[in-house]
Amino acid sequence: MKKTLLCLVAFFLSVTLVSAQGVRAEGTPSVALVKKGMTLGISPKDMGKTPSKLNAPVSRISLDPDERLFGYYTTDELDLTAGVGLNYNGELRAGLCFTPDVIGKAVGGQLTKIRFGLALSIGSTNLRIQTVDVSTGYIIPGETLVEQTVANTVAGWNDVTLNNPITLEEGVYYLVSFSYMQTNTGTEADFPLLHDGSFNTNPGDYGFLAYGDLNGLGSSSWYFITGGGNLCIQGVVKGGSYAEKDITLSGVVLDKAFYKNGDAVAVGWYIASTGITVPTSYTLGLAIDGNEMATVKTPVTLTPQSQALTGNVTISGLTSGSHTLSVYVKDIDGSVPTENVEDDNVETTLQVYSETLPRQKHLIEQFTSTSCGYCPNGYDMLNALTSMRDDIAWVAVHGNMNPNYPDEYVIASNDTLLAFEISGYPSASFNRSFINDASINGYGTLGVVISYGASAQQVASMFNEVMNTYTNVPSFASIELATTYDPATRKANIKVSGKGVEDFKALMGDDAVISVYLTEDGLTSSQLDYNQGPMGGWVNNYPHNHVLRATVPGVCGVPINWNGNAYENDFSVTIDDAWNAENMSVVAFISRPIKVEDGYIMTSPTDAFVTNAEVVKLGETSTGISTPAVSEENAVEVARYALDGTQLSAPTKGINIIKMSDGTTKKVIVK
Repeated sequence: MKKTLLCLVAFFLSVTLVSAQGVRAEGTPSVALVKKGMTLGISPKDMGKTPSKLNAPVSRISLDPDERLFGYYTTDELDLTAGVGLNYNGELRAGLCFTPDVIGKAVGGQLTKIRFGLALSIGSTNLRIQTVDVSTGYIIPGETLVEQTVANTVAGWNDVTLNNPITLEEGVYYLVSFSYMQTNTGTEADFPLLHDGSFNTNPGDYGFLAYGDLNGLGSSSWYFITGGGNLCIQGVVKGGSYAEKDITLSGVVLDKAFYKNGDAVAVGWYIASTGITVPTSYTLGLAIDGNEMATVKTPVTLTPQSQALTGNVTISGLTSGSHTLSVYVKDIDGSVPTENVEDDNVETTLQVYSETLPRQKHLIEQFTSTSCGYCPNGYDMLNALTSMRDDIAWVAVHGNMNPNYPDEYVIASNDTLLAFEISGYPSASFNRSFINDASINGYGTLGVVISYGASAQQVASMFNEVMNTYTNVPSFASIELATTYDPATRKANIKVSGKGVEDFKALMGDDAVISVYLTEDGLTSSQLDYNQGPMGGWVNNYPHNHVLRATVPGVCGVPINWNGNAYENDFSVTIDDAWNAENMSVVAFISRPIKVEDGYIMTSPTDAFVTNAEVVKLGETSTGISTPAVSEENAVEVARYALDGTQLSAPTKGINIIKMSDGTTKKVIVK
């Protein structure tokens, strides 16, 4: 059996708000927490590995002709090797919420059965169904609709016919849970639950919940559990608002963030048969701004389970900026659909550019903790990656994975970054670009797993390709960094300046921001390392570099001070006496903003990408050679730099970088 020990997320949604302690933006202890789906968690030890499927028969549920399955997936599939447990010893409840989206067209029908999958028997259990309020960001159960004893359970599916069926109402969240005894024996008995993570790539915000005193504070609460997919729990509905033949489209995505005219746009989406009978043929259309570009005739045989489809559209004649790409159902078995058509069309934003700039640096935010035993693997991988390329601005963001062993490099700003970007350690985000590949990003977060069961060099080679394929977002603004440092006052002044392409605001938005980080190298502390012997161990004086020391002035960045297509932002900061200024660097980047309202992170992980980054040692200046490529016949030299960024007053022997009046740059060799 594959045994995975799941741990709690670092914040929870509590029934009794008095005991709630969680992560709020900027690190303020409060009961106001980051919103659902943006959870900070601790990952399984073998995170990043996919369990092999066991060829074991699973029971088929017996359905009446007018009954249908609904849930986070709707097949009989189970992975009996995917047993999981929680880091606890005692009685717990495990469950999930059927959200209005999951219930869908089952509204108005009767919930007649519940089925839940187990890796092994848990004996007798108590099945409970409750309404739940999630409007505050907490899981607050309401009315109990079902309380039913299941005398015996088995490994595999457990099908329970409800003594009192429930009529499903529109807009209601239904919390379905069962009781079990979580053990901590070090045997297979510790892993009785089953999740769908190995065969269903759509983890839900409410797909895995647990109730108990999981933080040891003496009171029980509901927790989100991350890193394990959705629990294998399904419902059976009789009736509902299902049409005779119906197709549901969902989850449209594009293969890149930006395109130029002439590019082939690869688009993916999900399709499922959600009617009473399955259609034999159908036609889909693809359009840009309402203009049909292509049609697809019955590309796959439909089933009630969602299937992934892809298509391609070559674009031409589009203006720079945002356009709408849509996929829609044209006909079902030769007829134009008229019932339940609200989910017959899905659309997404297509960003088109005409002018771009060279990439200066790729921002890599590493998420690590001194109490994370697999984090040294991630550190080794990133060291190997930086040996392959010289265009990386590396920032190490520390968190407290184990509060019993506090990480001395945690700062308040880190809480927001951790809560927004990752589900576990060790992770990293690359240009804050969302990687839409389940084999790399199985948790649907910005930060992806960077510890694998392979050598650091092998994993680095993989991520080198990841960066080339998924995160090479075009650059729409240059960055020149000029920094000064006064050792007497320990005051640092930072000037970030540059130029943007003509359509910068159309592509990046009026609310794009500049962020400035201070990092420090040459630090040492104790580090847990699972590579130290069979059981792992603590390493004294483990090296820590690129450690995030400060965000200037804040973690969410500041507006860009534009003057036409040029900008200039100035910052100042006092270097803490405990920091070694000689080992510090300044990282600046331009990105979509992380938006925080009343302590809640409101930004989608797909809307935080970095368009350019630069890094210099504190007290030094970058060359700022990346500028908009706009030609001008009578351009003249306006500045000259050495390779180290020092401005030259005259041609100097060696390579000179010349900045022209039209914004272009060129390198010349002076003999």
